[in-house]
Amino acid sequence: MATNANNLNKMTTQLISAFPGVGKTHLYNCLTQTNPNQTAIKDTDSSQFDKKDFPNNYIKSIQQDMSNYKLILVSSHIQVRQKLQAQQIPYYLVYPHKDLKQAYLERYKQRNSPTGFIQLLKENWDDWICSCEQDTYAQHKVLLAPDEYLSTHESNFFSAFYQD
Repeated sequence: MATNANNLNKMTTQLISAFPGVGKTHLYNCLTQTNPNQTAIKDTDSSQFDKKDFPNNYIKSIQQDMSNYKLILVSSHIQVRQKLQAQQIPYYLVYPHKDLKQAYLERYKQRNSPTGFIQLLKENWDDWICSCEQDTYAQHKVLLAPDEYLSTHESNFFSAFYQD
């Protein structure tokens, strides 16, 4: 379901499903600092949601936010992507190359992620990357190379943010 990045301007809300450590929060901070009066972006941190009703509560929050934001940065959890697909909510998927495991584990340490989180990623890296690779619903996928972040592709993916 690949689409041209120029079609983003036609979307009311653009969802970016992004793997941990690719720079969702960094991009959010950069865009809101660059455009301080702009409230068109939201970083929806899945760790802030009650796991008893996850991902239903997370998807409900995203759906409520879709009328208020042009860009919503969301989790790449397979359960989240499956629910988005079931609700026919389009998204773009951003994830690192499978060979970047050690570099990403180091990123998690550098940003002071909890040890349990780092261990979880270490144990599930291959499966989680594979689920991204096998995703056929994403409108477009971005496979990040070494030293690339979400912000590296800002000009291609986030033009909707700068549109009125």
